[in-house]
Amino acid sequence: CHISNAMAWIWGRFAQVMLGRPDAEMHLAQAQAAATAARVQAAQAQALATQAEAQAARADQSRKELIVNVSHELRTPIASIRGHIESLQLSAETGQTPEELGAYLGIVERETDRLSALVDDLLSLARAESGELHLEITAIDPLSVMHEVYQSLAPLARQDREITLVEDLPPELPAVRADRQRLTQVLLNLVRNAITYTPNGGIVSLAATTTASGTVALQVADTGIGIAPADLPHVFDRFYRADTSRTRASGGFGLGLAIVRDLVTAMGGTVTVASTPGQGSTFIVTLLRA
Repeated sequence: CHISNAMAWIWGRFAQVMLGRPDAEMHLAQAQAAATAARVQAAQAQALATQAEAQAARADQSRKELIVNVSHELRTPIASIRGHIESLQLSAETGQTPEELGAYLGIVERETDRLSALVDDLLSLARAESGELHLEITAIDPLSVMHEVYQSLAPLARQDREITLVEDLPPELPAVRADRQRLTQVLLNLVRNAITYTPNGGIVSLAATTTASGTVALQVADTGIGIAPADLPHVFDRFYRADTSRTRASGGFGLGLAIVRDLVTAMGGTVTVASTPGQGSTFIVTLLRA
């Protein structure tokens, strides 16, 4: 009887051990899976931390470069204004003519306008970078905006540079999704840029069409000096200028195209450029239909 009871107990323990093995293996597998998941999460967290650190480093470097560039750009007009104001002060002693005084005042006025334009451009960039660029996106008639830009700049282009600004627009176009004020700013920047880099007697044209994908493309083309292939990837970078001396002479700071890119992107569109050195450039703003 005792032997029978002992054998029964042994077989019972054996059965418990055998039946318990799958449960133990399952618990072990679950623990291993949990450990693997924890390692993956830790690796992902580390990758995110590394990415955030890299973004912070790039932002810090960008701020440093911006400060250096702005300081450099401010130096020239401020020095010019100071020098001509000193000349005006001396004019009281030297008895200069009204024409000479007018010339000094004209230069001071132009340099003041340059400083004002730089401040406006920097504010636009700062708002775009900080996410504070508020747009009122509505259905906009692109033809009316382009015609407004044409009427605004055509007389100045002909008077100052003997450049002909022409319209090559269809009778009608679909409405686009855009902020009217910002779209006007984009086209004004592009047309002014085209006029700056087009020799006297050249042509700048405004054109528009619908694309195969149903979007609307607004084009600003010129017969200017063009852009070298090596410079094309950088034309929308801040403070980048392919022809520094020419841009300085025309009053540019290398911010106009960067602002164009930021504004067009904020409106859900794209901006591209094609150019042939010595023949001209074409900037294309593509916007979604309303």
